[in-house]
Amino acid sequence: MATGVVAAIDIAALSVGTLTTLALWRGKADAISLSGAMNLLIISILTILCLSGIDGSAKAAPRPSAVIALPFLRNSFAILLACAILAAVDYIAGPSSIPFAASLPFTVTWLGAAGMATLIGRSVYWQVLEVTRTSGKKRVAIVGAGPLGGKLARMLEERFGEQMDIVGIYDDRATRIPDTLCGLRIEPVINLQRQVRQNQVDKILVALPLNAEERLLDLLVRLKSLPVDVSILPDGLGIRLFGQQTSQEGFDQLFLNIFHRPMSARDQAIKRAFDVIASLLLLVFLAPVMIVAGLAITLTSPGPVFFRQPRAGLYDDVIRVFKFRTMYAHRTDLLATQQTQRNDPRITMVGRFLRKTSIDELPQLFNVLMGEMSLVGPRPHATGMCINGQPCHQIFREYAHRHRVKPGVTGWAQVNGFRGAVEDAAILNERIKHDVYYIDNWSLWFDMEILLKTIPEMVFSKTAY
Repeated sequence: MATGVVAAIDIAALSVGTLTTLALWRGKADAISLSGAMNLLIISILTILCLSGIDGSAKAAPRPSAVIALPFLRNSFAILLACAILAAVDYIAGPSSIPFAASLPFTVTWLGAAGMATLIGRSVYWQVLEVTRTSGKKRVAIVGAGPLGGKLARMLEERFGEQMDIVGIYDDRATRIPDTLCGLRIEPVINLQRQVRQNQVDKILVALPLNAEERLLDLLVRLKSLPVDVSILPDGLGIRLFGQQTSQEGFDQLFLNIFHRPMSARDQAIKRAFDVIASLLLLVFLAPVMIVAGLAITLTSPGPVFFRQPRAGLYDDVIRVFKFRTMYAHRTDLLATQQTQRNDPRITMVGRFLRKTSIDELPQLFNVLMGEMSLVGPRPHATGMCINGQPCHQIFREYAHRHRVKPGVTGWAQVNGFRGAVEDAAILNERIKHDVYYIDNWSLWFDMEILLKTIPEMVFSKTAY
């Protein structure tokens, strides 16, 4: 049933995109005929039906990319396949066999219109899924399998069993805790981190004594890069007060809220859809620039055109970021242990121009399409980057907050003058402040504002070299 619903949404989006494109191109010299558009639409719909059910959006807890981004890519594939099939028929049997005259501008317009319709339709669908899911049980994970955690788990089951579901109890003290608690097997905290990444946890409740400061600090450092609510139960006082609560609102007020989820699942889905659509359009329009850049690199210095550098991504996981090579191949610094400086002898002549204009960053649009990055977000730092020999996370505890969202090709810090090398702790601090502000105040309009401000920053920046 759910698979049929999502297929119907995609077909409706494709149909709306087709009608919108026909209306925009009506009366123009190279406009496609109605019969030709219908032929394209029919083949596209047949392709969608053949591929329906593979995006995972009908699951109970779908990933945001499965709800919007993958269907958009599937619709785009259906459109391009339809154009290719009818173009082949035109070539083999002649234009009179099947009416078809889809120009490249028409196809690009069709992709954009169908993409926007998919974004709107799937956003509504995601909202319905979210309302349905959140109206059910909230998925809660408990950290701490000691006496406090045991009491919390039992009281959750007794008083809020119909509102909350304990997905697991986690503790790293393997020799000092039981194997099971309230019928659940005790698992290490690293398993909790994996479940959060798979979108299987709504809230983490920490049930550790407040006097266990070292354990609490160590645990919070590990959890603060995760995009989920994290709260602490204030010892025995919280348990006694907890026993008097009968509402979920009263329950939430008893906890010390440490970290808040930066984006709802719906917001993540919308942001991902925007990233996919905008990145595809940017790749189309910037393809000539990227081709010229690649040729210039090839002709002026030996070595590969692209450079893949390990950088810190979402949850502080390592991703390999695409860039145009701007240094001499034998002097490339993969881990960025030495940051670039003005008149850096490692940088080629072409590389200086590419870095100054940020053209070297354009291949990261492929990282966006792969789901490793976003168009807008905190810039991913190289894994080996240090300030005066000290790793960044040791300088500021807030550093890990940057990793609660995907890193971006551009960001709020960059359009406010903090672009290029991070030369000292003061600059790093300003970057972190701007990144945290962006995470706490995210909106789709904020992303668009940053993208627009990126253009003059690329041209007039004095901090990139």
